[in-house]
Amino acid sequence: MQTMVTVERETVDQAVIRLAAEAARRGVRVYRVGEAWFSPSRTRPGTSHRVTGFSCSCPGFFRHGRCTHNAALLVRMGWLPIGDPDPGPPATPAALPVPSAPCPDCHGEGYRRMSTGGGLDDWLMVDCRCQRAAA
Repeated sequence: MQTMVTVERETVDQAVIRLAAEAARRGVRVYRVGEAWFSPSRTRPGTSHRVTGFSCSCPGFFRHGRCTHNAALLVRMGWLPIGDPDPGPPATPAALPVPSAPCPDCHGEGYRRMSTGGGLDDWLMVDCRCQRAAA
């Protein structure tokens, strides 16, 4: 005799809300360069992932179709789905950190670009002084 086990899967909205809370807990940040959005990689320092409201260039997004970088951008843009993830308490936008007034150096992004040479790829994203002062 076999026993069937039912596994409840989280909805996409529940997953995005869970990932937004995880992004806030980890301190995942997004910053804009022109019209493009990026998020620094935690596993490869000095590199950033290109992130949009629908995708991210990180391996996690390719594997799962969602990631903390994308969820952090959705929070930043005010596009986080409102829902009640089950089980556990909801991570609504009100529970996530609210950005303060924009810094004149990084315009509220928390990061600024620093040139390390003369080439097109010779740029690093470094914490802005407003982030170091807050820490």
